[in-house]
Amino acid sequence: MTGRRRIFGAVGLAVAVLMSSQAAWAQGGAVPVTVVAAAKRDVPILLRNIGTVQANQSALIRSRVDGTIEQIYFAEGQDVKKGDRLVLIDPRPYQAAYDQALAKKASDTALLTGAQKDLVRSQQLVTNSFTPQQTVDQRTATVQQLQAQIQSDDALIAAAKTNLDYTLITAPFDGRMGLRQLDVGNVVRLADSTGVGIATIAQIHPIAVTFTLPQDTLPAIQAALAAGKPLAVAYAPDDVTLLGQGRASHHRQRDRRAERYDPDEGDLRQRRKQAVARPVRQHAPAG
Repeated sequence: MTGRRRIFGAVGLAVAVLMSSQAAWAQGGAVPVTVVAAAKRDVPILLRNIGTVQANQSALIRSRVDGTIEQIYFAEGQDVKKGDRLVLIDPRPYQAAYDQALAKKASDTALLTGAQKDLVRSQQLVTNSFTPQQTVDQRTATVQQLQAQIQSDDALIAAAKTNLDYTLITAPFDGRMGLRQLDVGNVVRLADSTGVGIATIAQIHPIAVTFTLPQDTLPAIQAALAAGKPLAVAYAPDDVTLLGQGRASHHRQRDRRAERYDPDEGDLRQRRKQAVARPVRQHAPAG
């Protein structure tokens, strides 16, 4: 490898001198000669290929309850944070169901309080044989029944509260909103089999880049990964604009490999794909 690099360096110097000589000859002047001290250093080995940029994760925003869209809080192409409001479904029916569940529990709680007092009085009377044991048993059963009813009321309240919360759709993660498919006034249904959503959201920070390399480069890639994490650089289609850079690494998943480039975290992560480990273009640090 060292001899080859020296040959390439000599060829490059000869070409530079030849071009300089031709320019001077054309101008009829003296031929300049540039002398550079020989130096020994590593040169980068670049593995290039075309990659495909895709969202790190994406989701179709759909309603989890039936109702009419009352408000839309996002604009197409807007960047949103996790938990930001996106869509409001008419909450009035679900608010009423929630209030009704609360009222039912309050009613059952009042009945339970009365039944518990009756049971205490009956237990005091039965000790003096003023009331039969059967009465105590019946009132004990009534108290237990009302306690179970209140547990059921708690479950109904939780379900009603969940449906009420579903009327406000929020962003599941940080991302950018896509095209809006529905507008205010449209009716959405949970059981809609058409699969039409309200909008899409895609996470682009970080973003993924997938790519492939020839299989015969696998030994060199494995050797580079064994020595450390080689630098990986992603460029725009003009091959000039730098999109981001990071360090290559790989992990096995069922003997299928691919890598994901994260310009924010600076890491190439393996994903389950096919073929070999696939770092994007490797590039030596400047200087």
